[in-house]
Amino acid sequence: MTRASEDGKAAEPPRSEPKANEGGPPQRQAAEPPRSEPKANGGGPPQRRGNAVKTALAWAAILAWIALINMFSGEGFSDASTSRFIGPLVRWLFPDVSPATLAAIHFVVRKTAHAVEYGVLALLALLALRRSFRLSPRGSAVLALAIVTVVGTADEAHQARLAVRTGSPWDVMLDLAGGVLALAILVAWRRRAGGSPAPTAASSR
Repeated sequence: MTRASEDGKAAEPPRSEPKANEGGPPQRQAAEPPRSEPKANGGGPPQRRGNAVKTALAWAAILAWIALINMFSGEGFSDASTSRFIGPLVRWLFPDVSPATLAAIHFVVRKTAHAVEYGVLALLALLALRRSFRLSPRGSAVLALAIVTVVGTADEAHQARLAVRTGSPWDVMLDLAGGVLALAILVAWRRRAGGSPAPTAASSR
C-alpha cells in the first residue's frame, strides 16, 4: 500500500501555476513620480546677488545725482556766475543780440537746467522704486514725484540760506513739472515700444 500510494502520488501530473495576467485585464504599472525639469538658474543665489547689486546701484545713482544737484545750487552756479560763460557763448553765436534778449536766453537756460535736473532724478527714482518694491507703475510714478518734490524743496531751502542765491517755491513747481514731463515721455515711449515703464521687483527676483 505504501508503495502503491507513493506510485500514485508520483503519477500525478505537476500542477501548473496560473500565469499572471493571462487573458485578464492589463495590470496597471506603478505610477512613476513626475520628473522635475532642472531650472535654468531661476531665482538661484547668483541671480539674486545680481539683482541686489543692480538695486544698490540704482539707489547709489540717485544719491550721486542729488549730490550733483546740491553742487549746482551752490554759490558757484549763481545767476552772476553762469552769466559769465553763457553770455559770451550767446554773443559768439549771435553777435547782434540785445541785452534784453541775452537776459531772456540766460533765464530760459537756467530754468531748463532746473527741469532737466529733476527730470533725470524722477527717472532714476522710478527705476530704483520699481526694482526695490512690488509697486504698480502709477504708484511708482507718484513716489518718484514725491522724491522730486522733497529734494526740490530742500534745494530751494538751501539756496535761501546763501547770500548770492534765492529760494523760490516756483522753482519747486518747475522741478516737479520737469519730473512729470520726464515720466510722461518715458510712458509714451514705452507704450509705443510695447513694454512696461521699468522692471519690477517681482520680475527681477
